[in-house]
Amino acid sequence: MVEKHIEKTLDFISQKGYSSQDNNFLNEVCIFLAQLLDVNYIIIDKYSVDNPKIAEMVSFYKKDKHLFLPNKKYALKNTPCDNVINKSICSYQNNLAKLFPKDQMLVDMKIESYVGIPLWSSNKQPIGLIAIMDNSAFKNIDIAEKIIQIIAIKVEKILEKIIFEDKLKLKTKNLEETEIRLNEAQKIAGIGKYSLDINSGYWESSIILNKMF
Repeated sequence: MVEKHIEKTLDFISQKGYSSQDNNFLNEVCIFLAQLLDVNYIIIDKYSVDNPKIAEMVSFYKKDKHLFLPNKKYALKNTPCDNVINKSICSYQNNLAKLFPKDQMLVDMKIESYVGIPLWSSNKQPIGLIAIMDNSAFKNIDIAEKIIQIIAIKVEKILEKIIFEDKLKLKTKNLEETEIRLNEAQKIAGIGKYSLDINSGYWESSIILNKMF
């Protein structure tokens, strides 16, 4: 059974990992894992050491409804994910909601079991996690652990690329906004721009200032 699951996982990566758009691939990973492991919830989060108390969902799939739930940011404190980020694979075969009673999402969704694995950048910085969750106890938690470790190798490469592109877009946006502000400042400064040659008495000023005087 383990061998068949590994084979299916490798086939999935081979078929989807190099043809799908990055965000689409992460969604496809969630669907694939939910179906292969017969679990109800799959979450892929991104994370930054610059904001170590927060994780942000990038894909959150619910199998029994065949839909993706809204992505959101959430505090890691008092969640099982806090034991995964920047650490190692972490598993809870049952009683998850009882172990984390302050995690309201787990309580509301009646989550019973959990397997999570951290995702790392190419320079070994923590960038996110994959979490597998279900409403009943895992029957084959060892298989889930093996599969999630295999697929994490590809997911972390895709997630690192997405994070890099997001940072690039933000940097470009900030540069554009800075350029706009500089242009506005130059326009304002141009209103009062003038020069005066004391020896000749020659005065030179902006058109706007000439109109004013």
